[in-house]
Amino acid sequence: MKFQIKTFMAMAAVSVSSLACAQWYGGASLGTSHTPLYAADVPVSGAITAHTYPKNENDTGYKLQLGYQFSPYFALEGGYVNLGKAHITNDITATFKGSLRGDVRSEGWNLMAVGILPVTEDFSLLGKMGALFSSVRSDYTTTGAVFLAPGVASSYSKNEVNGAYGLGLQYNLNKSLAVRAEAESFVDLRASDKSKKRDVSLYSIGLIFKF
Repeated sequence: MKFQIKTFMAMAAVSVSSLACAQWYGGASLGTSHTPLYAADVPVSGAITAHTYPKNENDTGYKLQLGYQFSPYFALEGGYVNLGKAHITNDITATFKGSLRGDVRSEGWNLMAVGILPVTEDFSLLGKMGALFSSVRSDYTTTGAVFLAPGVASSYSKNEVNGAYGLGLQYNLNKSLAVRAEAESFVDLRASDKSKKRDVSLYSIGLIFKF
């Protein structure tokens, strides 16, 4: 009987502790996005003997999130993610001159399960897994004697559900405010069924506001 009472009291204490930690929070993060780009993204027709592929795969990314922490170890969060724009150019100098530039923009709405590992009272490690309801668009522009390859349109766009995961660190500044650093990956994003799939990354730091 005493054992049962002690067990019940221990379970009740854990439940009360979990309820005390349960709360809503909002977050805003800013950082750098990375979108891998390839020569195959900018195909050009014709006999090409000399060309280069200058590109910029990094841009500013950001996200706005709303979450609910159920316990010291688990939360759900979601919101808007903007992964910026990247571009690559097929710059041709022979046998003719001109260029084909491709721009890729990615954004979407995410939903993530967050595992929390408290290290100290104020410092925690985070592991995240979920999905991104993505919207990806690619646009092509040409200069000089360059034309798009047969079957390639001047723009594409696609909406689909993609996997997402990440790791992070969080430090509580006080009971209402925390700072968080994260590295996240959004899997197999593409602008069309013919486009090459790519994992787009976001490295960010932001503030968490606890309600």
